[in-house]
Amino acid sequence: MLGSWPDLHRSTVREKSAGLAPRSAATAPLPTSPSMSVGGVVARLRRVEHFWFEVDLLGLLDQGPYTLVGPDAH
Repeated sequence: MLGSWPDLHRSTVREKSAGLAPRSAATAPLPTSPSMSVGGVVARLRRVEHFWFEVDLLGLLDQGPYTLVGPDAH
């Protein structure tokens, strides 16, 4: 379960974004949510997966690219 759950999400994102032009991947459908582009969603999934496995399970330091006041602060 621990390994298959991220695999499911990775394959879903891969399938939904297949063939998408880089410009389209960087364009947010809502101007009020600039980080909700396809590229932003992929980046968010990567950060969440990193935190779950490397920080929570392995006890490594969190070296995420966010600030303490940003939307991704823990």
